[in-house]
Order: sequence, then structure tokens, then C-alpha cells
Amino acid sequence: MSLLEAQLKTEISFLTYSGRTLYSSLSPPAQQAAYLQMPVREAAAAAAAADESPPPATLRLQVSVYDEEAEEDVGVPVVVYKRA
Repeated sequence: MSLLEAQLKTEISFLTYSGRTLYSSLSPPAQQAAYLQMPVREAAAAAAAADESPPPATLRLQVSVYDEEAEEDVGVPVVVYKRA
């Protein structure tokens, strides 16, 4: 997640997959710290594991970041993760 933040050059507010929140800046600090150190592939694997059907080869993750000018969370282009 920290790498994704570095690539986006901003702090991630929310990471969701299929309507499920995988990371939130509103989570307890300990949980936030754990997720920030987690590679995106692990977050994607956790998201796919929650599905009852076989996971798709490609996961589309929605990322929201805080826009200081707008003073609100805004979406960025969908992050496409291809499972190995």
C-alpha cells in the first residue's frame, strides 16, 4: 500500500473491491499501520478470498484519495491488479 501511495504521490483514504472496504484512513491506527505495510497483492488476495466463487484473474480496485483543494475524498482511476 505504501508503494501505491508513492506511485499516486498522495495518501490513500480508502481502498475498496467489489463494494468491500479493504483499507480506510478511518480505521483504528493499528489496523491502518498493518494495511499500509501490506503489499497490494495481499490486499487483493484478501478481497478475492472473501468471494464464494473462484476469484477472477483480474481484480479492479477502487482507490480514493484526499484532495486538499476540494477538501474531500476523490476517486482516482481504477487500479487493475492481475493475479499470478
